Amino acid sequence: MIVVKKEVVGNITVFLIFFCITLGNSQFFTEIGINNFFIYIGYSIVLMKILYEFKTNLTSYFVKRLLLFFVLVYLFSIGIIKQNNLENLTKLNLILSMCLIALVAVLSEGILNSTEQFKFISYAIFWACILATFLAVIKGVSITSLAVEGAGGSNYGFTGGLQHKNYFGVASLAGFISAYISNKKENKFLLWVYLIFIIISNARTAYILFILFIIISNATKIKKINMTKAQLRLVMMLFSIFIILLMILMYKKVTSGSESYQYRYQGLVNYLNMYGENKFYMIFGNAEMAFRNSGQSYTYNIRSVTGWNGTTELSLLSILVKNGLIGMIGYIIIFGYRLIQILSMSFSKIKYDVLAIWVIFFTSGFVETYVANINLVFNPFCYIAIGSLCSIYMKNMSNDDVQFEMEEE
Repeated sequence: MIVVKKEVVGNITVFLIFFCITLGNSQFFTEIGINNFFIYIGYSIVLMKILYEFKTNLTSYFVKRLLLFFVLVYLFSIGIIKQNNLENLTKLNLILSMCLIALVAVLSEGILNSTEQFKFISYAIFWACILATFLAVIKGVSITSLAVEGAGGSNYGFTGGLQHKNYFGVASLAGFISAYISNKKENKFLLWVYLIFIIISNARTAYILFILFIIISNATKIKKINMTKAQLRLVMMLFSIFIILLMILMYKKVTSGSESYQYRYQGLVNYLNMYGENKFYMIFGNAEMAFRNSGQSYTYNIRSVTGWNGTTELSLLSILVKNGLIGMIGYIIIFGYRLIQILSMSFSKIKYDVLAIWVIFFTSGFVETYVANINLVFNPFCYIAIGSLCSIYMKNMSNDDVQFEMEEE
């Protein structure tokens, strides 16, 4: 009888989750209409893993998170249920997608049990993109997409076989972060490969988020400087101010000055101009407009009503349309809950790795749809990485290697 170690099963599970979800955004599989099959497999594995953890680790802490999960499902779903002109099957699909977000947001702690497991996320995204690129080339599908305001004088970005270069950019960022957290010394080859991927994606959002991650995750290096506690507090305060100013500068110089971002912002303005005075749509969302059975896409449904001079690529707009302000409360609870956990940690490598992921994920909500889009691997990666790192910290908080440096490489 062959006995498979629990650790091996866990590693395979992590690999399959992110391999399948990444492939779910493959241009090849999207064109032949089976991309959702891979996404369903990925999230099915997530669900099975969580159910297993529920069975084996039924603690009061897990029960609290389970109650939070049901609160989030209610906040995310009540607006969808109240849409009288929306087909029941569409309602069911939307509610299912919101259940998945709540699932990975607050019940994902047991999916990764150590920082070493993050390397399997890195492997999974890498091989999924390689396969997606190969299939796209075989089918003759374009592996570049237009960059409205490309860097380095280029108007195109490499897609890695995915549906858009922006999606490939943040998928590569997730792969980079995974290799970095796992063991940046042992994973130098992967780190360089992903850095090249990020660059050739020509995705400015990926560039900005990458810089923010590197700066924040390296905050532990400050501890190596010989300082008193008062001096350390002062340096950390100045460091925090620097990060805030950097984010403001990026917003003013890169984001608000971007023509493509202005189109996204205009989409939100158009929606608020049309529905801002309608209490029902503002509180409960307007899914019946966005997801109506018109034979057209979600984007077409919204822009054909609110105006063609604005796009639908902001998470803020997506949440307002799909869930309304009551659903927005759910996202505020998720990010607030995790931020409280992170800030309660001691000065450690894990603390600033997870804080860096929290910051870039939160920031992405103001420029892209990643926070609310479960079809893109960056979404479950951030939710699962944040939850898992919080759990790993809690399990090891009494160990000397967690306090302060966590064996800083």
